[in-house]
Amino acid sequence: MNKGKQYDYLMLGHCKYSRRAPITLRIASLETSIGHPVHVSGKNRIMPQHSMLRLDTIPGEIIDVICDELGKKDLKTLRLSNKRISSVATTHLAKAYMFNLCSLMTRRSLEKLAEICAHPDFGPHVRKVHLSSGRVHPREMRALIERVEDMQRRIPPPTSAQVKRAKAKMQDAMNRSSKEYELETSGDAVTLLAQAFASLRGYQTPVILDISDFEVPRWDPVTLFLDKYNHFHGEPELCFKSTMEPCLEAIFRTKMRFAELELTVDAFSIDPDERGFDTQEMNLEDLELLSSLNSISFDLVNTFDEAGTRSAGHVLSYARSLESLTYRQGCDDLDATEWPPLHQPQSITNRQFGIADTILSSVKSTGLKSLWLEYTPISFQTLVDLLEKHADTLTSLYISSVCLRDGSWAEVFSKIKKNGRFVIELDTGNLSQARSELRGGDYQPLSLPREWTLDPSSGRSEVEESLHKLTNAPSLEVLNMIERRELAQGQDIPELGS
Repeated sequence: MNKGKQYDYLMLGHCKYSRRAPITLRIASLETSIGHPVHVSGKNRIMPQHSMLRLDTIPGEIIDVICDELGKKDLKTLRLSNKRISSVATTHLAKAYMFNLCSLMTRRSLEKLAEICAHPDFGPHVRKVHLSSGRVHPREMRALIERVEDMQRRIPPPTSAQVKRAKAKMQDAMNRSSKEYELETSGDAVTLLAQAFASLRGYQTPVILDISDFEVPRWDPVTLFLDKYNHFHGEPELCFKSTMEPCLEAIFRTKMRFAELELTVDAFSIDPDERGFDTQEMNLEDLELLSSLNSISFDLVNTFDEAGTRSAGHVLSYARSLESLTYRQGCDDLDATEWPPLHQPQSITNRQFGIADTILSSVKSTGLKSLWLEYTPISFQTLVDLLEKHADTLTSLYISSVCLRDGSWAEVFSKIKKNGRFVIELDTGNLSQARSELRGGDYQPLSLPREWTLDPSSGRSEVEESLHKLTNAPSLEVLNMIERRELAQGQDIPELGS
């Protein structure tokens, strides 16, 4: 605990980790801070400022208010006090820090995950299990060793402290790499995940399963990370397949029904076998467990292989209770706000359109309420079919940095205006249309002018007003004319005297 740490209305003092040490508080102006007088020794009176009292004599409701203001370290300290205070502190610690458990695919991480999920006080508060699909690849280890060796040959040479720190980081990475390899070869990942999932299933609480290649520093600071080997500063190797498939097997083994699924693949995998996952050979009865999913988020880069694309669609087809869908394909170049003058965005391949069409046409739910599409190409018919299928349930629609093929945005929004009578939230921007190119069947995105990026609409009247404007969005022919005019205006003008 940080002794003397200041809070809005209290300062901790004399707190020790020993169970026998007295735990006291210095309390100032509690009446103005919590809105009512403090009851001490059965008397209803206001405590004078800076008065000292033993923590174990304070009423439970005051302990509850105090715990609301404490950080993780302080709450862990309070858990070492008497039974009454420990119970309150444990509940606050669980609510504040156990809802999102982040784990590497190492034995230590997964053992901790299973232990916390099985804890009678912590487990019921878990709302998200976040697994990293990043690994420290042996190839990266070789590069790291070479960098440390090069550093020691520099002129002027590094200090002994710098060398020691570099070697410590290298050792951390080697430890993590060996532990990841050990777990993968042992096959124990499924067993440990199944232990965690079985505990969560018993609480019957809604839990999110999140699999991504994000390293720990990019995660929300209030999440609880379960492994000390988090100091690797290189680029993690994406091993999505060997993370996703053990999770599915653990789900099938324990009959766990997750409420939400979030899959993020935003790094290139050198190993082609790791670029997706395969559900084609899995038991159909087991896959029925995915019917409990009411929210799915797919953030998939274009390196996702064909098996992974089919499997993502397979997952969607079983999620018959789906109410919220987010889909991103990773085409960041479709964000026109980031373009420099006269920028030509990257061409989009027919395969990229096919990936989005395969996944989004797999939705079998009939009650979709929220649809979020971003950084993706999509075919006109796929989008229209999806919108019309859920016209009676859709209430929230977000379409940004999306390139449309074989149709116009004006037609899309005309259909939404006609059929989407329950949409009360609409947000669109950075829309483009696909112009077919002669070579290889690629497409060139032509961005709609900025005046067609409207402010978010909330409420039926605002949505109808926005849709009325968007139904007049320019066609592909008009966009071609705008492009030719801008190119002509942007030609270099010779300087005088040249």
